[in-house]
Amino acid sequence: MTTSAPAWRERQTLSAHVKPISSLSFSPTERLLASSSADSSVKIWRLSSSDDELDESPVAALFGHTAGVSAACWSPDSRYVASASDDRTARLWDVEKKKTLVTLGATYRSLDAAVNTPLSLLEGSAAVLGLAEGVENGSVAASDPSQETHKGFVSCVAFNPQGSLVATGSHDENVRLWDVRSGRSVVTIGAHQEPVVSVEFHPTDGSLLVTAGYDGLVRVWDVASRQCLRSIISEPAAPVGSARFTPNGRYVVSATLDNTVRLWDYMRDICVRSFTGHVNRKFGMQCAFSEQRWNKQAVVACGSEDSRIFMWDIGTQQTSTILTGHEHPVLALAGHSTRALLASGSNRDIKMWAPSVEVDSNDKASEQSDDITQEEK
Repeated sequence: MTTSAPAWRERQTLSAHVKPISSLSFSPTERLLASSSADSSVKIWRLSSSDDELDESPVAALFGHTAGVSAACWSPDSRYVASASDDRTARLWDVEKKKTLVTLGATYRSLDAAVNTPLSLLEGSAAVLGLAEGVENGSVAASDPSQETHKGFVSCVAFNPQGSLVATGSHDENVRLWDVRSGRSVVTIGAHQEPVVSVEFHPTDGSLLVTAGYDGLVRVWDVASRQCLRSIISEPAAPVGSARFTPNGRYVVSATLDNTVRLWDYMRDICVRSFTGHVNRKFGMQCAFSEQRWNKQAVVACGSEDSRIFMWDIGTQQTSTILTGHEHPVLALAGHSTRALLASGSNRDIKMWAPSVEVDSNDKASEQSDDITQEEK
């Protein structure tokens, strides 16, 4: 069943890459979009004056990886981008200078030596982590400088809210935490028993880390102690393609390869919402989650392997909108944090979507969804 909602329409199609797009991410400043691709590049796009479309040419094309790029994310101040690649490394990029600052997983060099300006946000990782002491057979080990590399594809990457740490997940089943200033791996976590495909820090203070793997588990970790607080598994277990916190940090949304998106109260190990209708059996799908209500609804969106995009009303769990126009599986999705705007990536193209009409301000939002997206007062 599809709920009544103002129609969304395609605003733009942009031929962005020469190989399939793997991820999309709006910057915290909300004016830029990062796209990563199997063509080994990350591109930075600027929203045009219309606010619903991207400029036709990227403001930066970041090359340096020697294999496809699986994911890209922004630093809190939108000055830097981190990328994860099948070349078994992650990179930190200066967007304005269009250059690599440091390669995580290669012979490291201090980020202080790589740039000439102070990086005030890139501080405090030692205070966050304490000493990186190993835990026998538990899953955490202190980093040996000679072993500061992933042994498999690096599939995911995330900055913490302070900008002092970057987390990477790999097909080697490990998660690594990297000190941004030094470029060194400070902690290695044996997080899963299959490839790690998703990592994200808690959005408000970075005290927690959520990871997901093809072993069917979503795990929540305490960053300071490096202990696993929760292991969440759906029944029957299916590989997890992605997991992320909701904007207020109270829930986790996961997309599993059983055609289901789930919303979890992770501290109680309870699935509070399930969303279906899309096709997801083969690929990891990005979910988009809005801090504000799109069309006066709290909405979660996910791409589909049948080339469509599904948007669900979180309060009712019903499909509110289905977007059509792509011709290939929609693997990448990003929602703008303050307005009704969606970017989708399929094959080599980016599409921009927005409601076709303004929403009546008297429309009533679903009261059931109040505690899902909104910050606690």
